[in-house]
Amino acid sequence: MRKNFFLLLFIFIFFQPAYSHYQWIVWQTENSVKNNEVSFMIGCGHRFPKSELLLKRDMITGIQLRNRELKRSVEIFRDGKFWEGSAGLSGEDSFIIEYTLRKRLTSAPFFRGRMVVCSEGCKKGDLQIFTGKGIEIIPNDIFFKKQFDYLNLKTFKAGKLISAKLTIIPEGKKPLYMHSGREGTCRIKLKYSGRYLINTFYKGEGASLTFYVKNANKIP
Repeated sequence: MRKNFFLLLFIFIFFQPAYSHYQWIVWQTENSVKNNEVSFMIGCGHRFPKSELLLKRDMITGIQLRNRELKRSVEIFRDGKFWEGSAGLSGEDSFIIEYTLRKRLTSAPFFRGRMVVCSEGCKKGDLQIFTGKGIEIIPNDIFFKKQFDYLNLKTFKAGKLISAKLTIIPEGKKPLYMHSGREGTCRIKLKYSGRYLINTFYKGEGASLTFYVKNANKIP
């Protein structure tokens, strides 16, 4: 009994930093695709998009780029408190880059970070975000969003709708806390332009979604 208690205490202390901070993957600049290549960063902390903590490399798995035509693994390298990487693209297509976090004592991931980059010509149905695996934050329409638009989204676990707490952080702004409700749905007003992080945890698992919102004054 005493041995089990100390084991549980060790696990709680060891993994608490991963749960008490936000994790994300985000592209480096507004011009997300340059010369058919995208550069991205994996970060952790409370000051999105500035990373305050470096995630342990052996926790980060399943780093991949995917779109409607391909799926391939991507390498990352340490740069200060970030893990950075880049991926080549064939044309200015929309795409997703994602990763998972795994605890050392288990094989199943407990967190999925995902970034979505949409080309201007992208429309609903061109990019399959939903996979039915783990915790997922799935927007109904994330394509070419601009400031002051609304974003409707749903939260899932293993493909089933769940009610979960959401933290929404516009780049450089204070967090906004919302709940996806009994039906697993939520509506968010995008008050600011720039990069957005949406983060959630549910029964020991979590997920994040990052995307970009255009400045309303710069839309032709």
